[in-house]
Amino acid sequence: MSTPETALVREINHAGLRVADMETSLVFYRDLLDGRVIRDARPLTGPGRFVYVQLANSVVELVESRADDPQLGWQHIAFLTTRARPIATIVDDVREAGHSITAPARRSGTGHGSLAFFRDASGMVWELLEREEDIRIPALDNRVIDAVAEFRIEVAPAAAPVLARLLGETLGLPAAGPGLWQLGPDRIAVRTVATAPERPFAGLVLNLKSPDSLPPVLREQVRDGLLHGPDGECLRLEASHNK
Repeated sequence: MSTPETALVREINHAGLRVADMETSLVFYRDLLDGRVIRDARPLTGPGRFVYVQLANSVVELVESRADDPQLGWQHIAFLTTRARPIATIVDDVREAGHSITAPARRSGTGHGSLAFFRDASGMVWELLEREEDIRIPALDNRVIDAVAEFRIEVAPAAAPVLARLLGETLGLPAAGPGLWQLGPDRIAVRTVATAPERPFAGLVLNLKSPDSLPPVLREQVRDGLLHGPDGECLRLEASHNK
């Protein structure tokens, strides 16, 4: 799927996840879910660690945090910005569209490009990344899953139009169906729920290769098609659409 010429972003880059124990999360995403570590970085100043794990077509960023951090779990969805414009001007467009800039454009703490964060009216947190390099591995095989089917956001009905305007009109993502927007292999789904959750980012939907591809230790933890990671983050499991 091609990106419209008017799009402010060129890739849905990753799902950001705050974790209390990096090694425990790496066992879960790298070892049990057969992810591939494609970047392991530390800030140029101060403590911390950022590990990017590719799961088939998509990427999860593990952000090292404190065990008592109230923001543990799914935190944000990140976009790579278009190469046609500086990130600062894209941030201005997002601000003019009525969204709250929570971290203005600045150099990344690891030195890899520039970034900014903003929050929409639903409370969803988004990251904008200006980066030339592409560290994702095309067509990366995974023994457990066929694909990350979608990054899922759940909001009250009144907030859905706000997200639709942000994704479709402001950022320029192509629509892929009702409540769906897609760039390349990655897709964002906005679902409405009766009661708005405290954090709209509801997690990832994974297409399993087969009912038995999930390791037994994880299979035992699945309830009603849901698997929870080390920090309580939700993963929805579905049969692969390729079967």
